[in-house]
Amino acid sequence: AIMDLASRPQYMQELYEEQLKVHEEADENGILPIEALDKMKKLDSSIRESIRLVGNIVELSHFVLKDYTFSNGLQVPENYVVSLYLDDTYRDESLQGPNPKSFEP
Repeated sequence: AIMDLASRPQYMQELYEEQLKVHEEADENGILPIEALDKMKKLDSSIRESIRLVGNIVELSHFVLKDYTFSNGLQVPENYVVSLYLDDTYRDESLQGPNPKSFEP
């Protein structure tokens, strides 16, 4: 995420201003309350967008704990491993909008 932001200086000022505003809530030791994390919207969006584009998490696997039937009738038995290939999801226009390969936090 740091390299993505470093290569896109047009976002740095906006992120910097957000951090200045959030840090107004710090105590006398410079420590932020945990609730301050919720106010870092631009930083959160930038990190998530970087993760989406870089695609370090390629696959997400789940172990099925009990038999499951989807609404379309597809059945998944207990003790089965179901995997989702995330790269397709990250680059799908119907899920990510018209420019799924662009960095748009």
